[in-house]
Amino acid sequence: MNKSIVSVRFAGIFSEIGVGFTLGVGLTPLALVGCQDKPVPGDDTADADTDTDADTDTDADTDTACVPNGFSATAEDFLLPTAFSDDVYPDHALQTASGSRVCASGTGGYVWSRSDLDGDGVEDLIVHYDSCGSDSTLGASHWSVALAGGDPAALVAWALPSAFASGSYAANALNGASGTRTFGSCGYVWSLNDVSGDGRPDLVLPYDTCGDTPNVGATTWEVYENTGAGFADTATEWTLPAAFAAAPYPGAALNSLAGTRTAGSCGYVWTTTDMDGDARPDLVLPYDTCGGTGVGTDSWTVYPNTGVGFAAAATAYALPAYDPARYPATPFNNTSGTRTCPDSATSFSWALSDLNGDARPDLVVPFDTCGTETGVGTSSWRVHLNGAAGFGAAQAFTLPSAFAASPYPADALYALSGTRTCNTAEGYVWSTQDLTGDGLADLVVPYDTCGAALEPGSRFWKLYAGTGASFEDTESQWALPLAFTGGAYPSAPLNGTSGSRTCTNTGYYTWQTADESGDGVPDLLLTVDTCAGDAGLGDSKWLKYTGGCW
Repeated sequence: MNKSIVSVRFAGIFSEIGVGFTLGVGLTPLALVGCQDKPVPGDDTADADTDTDADTDTDADTDTACVPNGFSATAEDFLLPTAFSDDVYPDHALQTASGSRVCASGTGGYVWSRSDLDGDGVEDLIVHYDSCGSDSTLGASHWSVALAGGDPAALVAWALPSAFASGSYAANALNGASGTRTFGSCGYVWSLNDVSGDGRPDLVLPYDTCGDTPNVGATTWEVYENTGAGFADTATEWTLPAAFAAAPYPGAALNSLAGTRTAGSCGYVWTTTDMDGDARPDLVLPYDTCGGTGVGTDSWTVYPNTGVGFAAAATAYALPAYDPARYPATPFNNTSGTRTCPDSATSFSWALSDLNGDARPDLVVPFDTCGTETGVGTSSWRVHLNGAAGFGAAQAFTLPSAFAASPYPADALYALSGTRTCNTAEGYVWSTQDLTGDGLADLVVPYDTCGAALEPGSRFWKLYAGTGASFEDTESQWALPLAFTGGAYPSAPLNGTSGSRTCTNTGYYTWQTADESGDGVPDLLLTVDTCAGDAGLGDSKWLKYTGGCW
């Protein structure tokens, strides 16, 4: 018997994955100024001709571009593959955007995730493994993919390289979006990463002793390029810098896309990050005592992406000079972190984030009591902009002045995102995210009882728009759907940009923000909700509240 499903279909849907069987009340809405007809942000298309003569010209554009200001008041059904309404799956089978669960029988399970496999700007739903249904080849010959915006009756089998069904690898060899597995005496590591820079993630094996390619992780990675309908059947040997195939580096020195390893008395840290803004990840070593000098102090070692591998010669990516008497040796020994300074009483933190919208990550220091500069984390963040050959001189990225006053604690915004308590009681939550779709990071405060007469998280989130050099000092309100206000929902029901909470009854609900429309503005996605009695959520559909101008 199939569970009851909703058959109404809207614009945002997933097609059927085909695993082998069929499967607040009482509040007045916020008065938002302008944008009520939801024009497209930046629309400059000429309007239809409105004069009365016989010509066919068009009049000047009268649309008013607006800045997105909230989520829609009502939701659209975001349909899920019909298979997950079947009784072989547990209730609310897809209760999160990605995860793994046990079948309804209590044995076996399934794994799913989301990634934009076809490069259309919207994430697709991928089922990597499923022993609840009848398709035993999932994870071996193909993944089942529900393309965003597709027909719910369609079936897309995303081809995997035939080698993984050959018996040389474990059964259902690629049973997730990424993983590490052993098979007898061999092992392999895989991940999805767009190393080619075409907007579609490739299948990358940075370590593999089960296949036929030698020295994977030492001289090459195996890359199965995304064809738009699957992964290429033959791997491309992605060239690694020759230095990592020789001592003192250990064997298979780069055996993952990011990691930390030691070799005797030396050690190194590596990751893959697009440092130059060309949409292709580069190989970055922020710390290396095996093959470099001054790495983490004077510079990071960067091997640029050439399109067929990483460059043989390293580029020294300059770091800002920090006083060695006040800061630890190799102060920037990773792409993000928090460290204690030599006096053991002070510390600082740093992270990579593109704050000025040029597609290159900047070095951001949101907290620092080691140096002589005051106000870092209170009135400003210290930012070293990413330049052509390294990070530049310090600049102050101004924070909203409200966070420098009581009842906020000292260093109120001491990280790019976090949760803290006020000086009095309760607390606040913040993150950096581009809500408005202009390519600049905004400061989003989805919960705050320290400095708000109206409580964010119920009717709105506080938004301090990014300018590229600061966050605006005046807050605006990002409207939330009133459906979550009152009834069985707790106070401040949407108290984060994503989360899962229990209802005031015995239910629960889960939400996240993601761009489900491909317009650059995040939408609010409700993946399960048993508070309001919508039994189909997580089985036949999710709910999407569209982000935009309202």
